[in-house]
Amino acid sequence: MKFKYILILMVIISLISGSILMYDKVNAERSSNIAEIILSYDDIDEMVKQSDQDMEYWLKEFKKMSINTVSINEITLNSLIENNSFVDAKVFPELGENLSWLLLYPENAIEYLKSNSVDKDDVIIEIYEKSLFEFVMKRLSQIYPDEFYNGFIGEKLSIIVLDGTIEDSYYREDNVLTDFEGENVKRVEEINSSKLFDIGLGFDENKIEIVKNAGLDVNLRPGNYSRYAKEKLDYFLKYIEDNNLIPNYFIFSSEVVGYPNFTDELSKFMKSKNIMPALIESSVQRSNIEQSGLLPLVEDFDYETVRLFSVMNYIQNRFKFYNYNGAEEIENTLYRAITERNIRLVYFRPFKSDEKVYVTDVRYYQDTFESLSERLLKHNITLGKAVPMKFNNPNRILLTLTVFGALAVGLWLLLMLFKINSKYMYYLAIFLTLGILSFSYIIPNLSLILFSFAGAIVFSTTAIYYFIENINNAYKYKVQGSFKIIIMSSIILFSTLMISVFGGLYVNILLSHSKYLLEIEIFRGVLLSEILPLILFGIIYIIKFGYNNKIEELSEDKLYYKDLLKFFDINIKAKHIMYLSVLMGIGYVYISRAGHETSLKPSDYEMIFRNFLEYNIIARPRTKEFLIAFPSLMMALNFAYQGYKKFVFPFAFIGAIGYTSIINTFCHLRTPVYLSLYRVGYSVLFGIIIGAIGIVLMNIIIKLVKRVQI
Repeated sequence: MKFKYILILMVIISLISGSILMYDKVNAERSSNIAEIILSYDDIDEMVKQSDQDMEYWLKEFKKMSINTVSINEITLNSLIENNSFVDAKVFPELGENLSWLLLYPENAIEYLKSNSVDKDDVIIEIYEKSLFEFVMKRLSQIYPDEFYNGFIGEKLSIIVLDGTIEDSYYREDNVLTDFEGENVKRVEEINSSKLFDIGLGFDENKIEIVKNAGLDVNLRPGNYSRYAKEKLDYFLKYIEDNNLIPNYFIFSSEVVGYPNFTDELSKFMKSKNIMPALIESSVQRSNIEQSGLLPLVEDFDYETVRLFSVMNYIQNRFKFYNYNGAEEIENTLYRAITERNIRLVYFRPFKSDEKVYVTDVRYYQDTFESLSERLLKHNITLGKAVPMKFNNPNRILLTLTVFGALAVGLWLLLMLFKINSKYMYYLAIFLTLGILSFSYIIPNLSLILFSFAGAIVFSTTAIYYFIENINNAYKYKVQGSFKIIIMSSIILFSTLMISVFGGLYVNILLSHSKYLLEIEIFRGVLLSEILPLILFGIIYIIKFGYNNKIEELSEDKLYYKDLLKFFDINIKAKHIMYLSVLMGIGYVYISRAGHETSLKPSDYEMIFRNFLEYNIIARPRTKEFLIAFPSLMMALNFAYQGYKKFVFPFAFIGAIGYTSIINTFCHLRTPVYLSLYRVGYSVLFGIIIGAIGIVLMNIIIKLVKRVQI
């Protein structure tokens, strides 16, 4: 059998297996089509304090906006101190800084503190109100063992001592002693705070009652204290059962309640009550916040969970942002989270017109959630009770068969570039096939990452190779007339971009397990897979056209491998340094604009333009594709058709970014595949329109220049 037929067979097998896997992935994505807004009670309460209406009014108004759940945090020692001027606390070493406690504390408390029963890791709670002292003591007795705390009631001041350990203490890092010459002598370990300030004291029953009376559901958010994890877990589970407060999901704080030794008990309870765990998206909108004990719990649930987006302070402050009249930009943020990142829980905090001033006009909230609901309907998503995504675990055999499609494309590319003898290509194909099978068996998870990375490189580089081939054809068969050039370049652009689309779908299929859809794991080879093909573009271009050759000097069959060495042997001139500087600047902007972790952000005008597109079409196309890359590819072909070789390379190189960008679009694995397809479709459509306009204008300029020269 001829080698090319073997490659075609491999591609067909890959397409069949990949189609089956894509069908399963799409069904999993469609299974979660309800998003839920959950109110933060504490933040709503802060807004209510600045409002003319009470909490019950606001909760009933939010209920009219399809919001049915309120989250209530567990009371902690810190929250008691923040909300009550009659409570204070300090670590034990702080007592030595001021001996006034000897005059204020009850006598039995003083005797206890002077005894050997107290050490530096303990925490002292000072309470100036007897009813509050009784409340704290009652909650401590309900949750923790007796040896953890000691209470001493006084006439004006009552004391509670919490027994801390070295694991509970927080130390100040910058305490360094210096001598008179300013030289460091030694570092002093000074206890500055304690984990005990965050211990849970149960829930505020008044808040629970207010929420229930308003007709909304209560979602209690528990904390954890690993030293008494069993006690904390037992108290919490009994409390929600006794008070009929079983939720649809748990939102944990820094640790899963019951961590580290009793999460199995928690899991059994959750399964018996159909409660799912919630993953909290990180502040940079990439992956999820690490919470001790959560990942094993999610795995135990076969990844049937929901992702939560928290409206943080900087988002609250985007009221009347970008010259909007209201909370449009906050709405845009929620819309993107739900539609693009598989978010199905929004932890909502009210808008702020200033750092400390809340928006208390209910109409702004009504307008926001009404508009958000209408926009989500275009994606078949409604607001209500969150539904988890169906577990997707792609078949290992089908995954391996899909990989052979990328292998076939890669082998074909090697054959085209290096004209290798078919006999050696057979050997190489057998060797790589055995390698794929071995890797899939020995390192199944890592192999998927490696195969995805290799596929991203292979498909984008193949698209680049095809485009360079079309440049070569354009040199040979010159086309006159802007209309013909636009038609030809549009066809070439579309056909070569489709190769990248298949590459993006390939990566999307290989990494379609639920852990990728929920961003528990991410594809970490994205940046390199965008940069490496651009380097290969330069190499392929020189192999095809040589270095510094004129069009008439090019041979149809010759490949200029030696020109690669010639390129590295050139004399560096000022213009080369200038070109390199420009290239490095473009590269810096390109890399820095990727993701949310960098300081280089889009301008306000660009964001307004993006929002306009996002509001009016189903998916916003990527700016660098339709405004820069795709028009540049068409302009490169325009210059090639007219024989202006020196302009071809820079435009083609800039345009090559589009091939890698398309694959990058599909590497956002959390984004539903239909949305990525729409995004690419709009990019190609707008890119062709802008490219066509660019060709017409450029050809007019060329004609004018020629007339002036004559």
